[in-house]
Amino acid sequence: MTDNTLERCCYYWNNAGQARLSAATQLAGIRSITTTEPSVTDTTRIRTLFAQLVDAAPSEIAIVPSTAFAMTLAAKNIERLYPDGGKILILEDQFPSAVYPWQALCHNHSINSKWSLEIVRYPEAYKRQQSDYVHVHSLSSPRNWTEAILAHLPPQSTIKSSTDFIRVVCIPPLHWSGIGGSWIDSPKISQVCQRYNILLLVDATQAIGVTPFSIQQLLPALAMVTCSTHKWLRGPPGTCLVYIHSKWHDTWEPLDQHHRSRVRPADFLPSSDSRHGMNIPEGYSTTFVKNARKFDAGGIPNPILLPMVKTALEEVTQLSLTKVQTQLKDLLQPFLVWAREHGIALSTDSSDDEVDDQRFYHILYLSFDDDKTLEEIQQLEQNLRTQFNRMYNS
Repeated sequence: MTDNTLERCCYYWNNAGQARLSAATQLAGIRSITTTEPSVTDTTRIRTLFAQLVDAAPSEIAIVPSTAFAMTLAAKNIERLYPDGGKILILEDQFPSAVYPWQALCHNHSINSKWSLEIVRYPEAYKRQQSDYVHVHSLSSPRNWTEAILAHLPPQSTIKSSTDFIRVVCIPPLHWSGIGGSWIDSPKISQVCQRYNILLLVDATQAIGVTPFSIQQLLPALAMVTCSTHKWLRGPPGTCLVYIHSKWHDTWEPLDQHHRSRVRPADFLPSSDSRHGMNIPEGYSTTFVKNARKFDAGGIPNPILLPMVKTALEEVTQLSLTKVQTQLKDLLQPFLVWAREHGIALSTDSSDDEVDDQRFYHILYLSFDDDKTLEEIQQLEQNLRTQFNRMYNS
């Protein structure tokens, strides 16, 4: 993708918008068409595998259709948790699924302005327009996303109005587009969130399955982690796996109401009062199960998608994720060396080895020198594509 409206011309190749399904995952979907709905064993296995991947307990994993669904669930409950309102901190150009639910929360209270967004601008924006940002005086020029985020988290004791409190920090482990691949120090941000009683929510769709990820490093401030299955879990679209901290299982309400989230007579066996276990006149059981299954989406578990998700997870959990980024870095080095020699650079290019280590290599952001003419940029674009294809498609 080329963005000619920017001062710097950049390229973002979204080849991982939908991960390629392995032969085994495709076969699981084909087989499921001729079978019945997934069994309880299928969903239990999915929770177990994902919990293994993120260093959590299977009882803390919910299965929903999308990251947007999960974030809407969180937004509804946080609205209940903080009736006086506050601010939601997000990143500029963050993926929309982790933004729209918070926008909706703010718009619901647009009349009395109880809720508002606190948007962290790109670190470059801080450097160019430093005087425009209130908290930036503590860091003369934030070098990366982590520093930019921390500059927005002052001690809550300095804030006079409840609507100015930052209640939630909702971030990814890395940004998906601008300055693509730049690492965000989520554990460090979690520590600050804990100090100021701020809830941390993480959309880890761009990270889980391609780099090690541990829930334990983000506790106790962490409330939720979402991961749609169609990215680096190499599964089908239409499913999202969600970690929800156990301390919220009793107080949060599910987004939709259905029988699978309830404690009920076994499979609605007939009782003395009703053929289907309904109490008269109260109705069905209102007691929720005591784990994250309470937050599963309603409807019958998808008989095609879930067997595919299970198969994909079984493959991903066999990978050595600690080696993936190193392998990607080594694989891309010849191309990146060529790019630098021709005036094309990574956003985090630096002689500082520490800075070079603070990025991921499954998402690349390439930019041209400012002094290039349009003709030179067009020629570089052609050379870039030709060289990449020569190196990796031959």
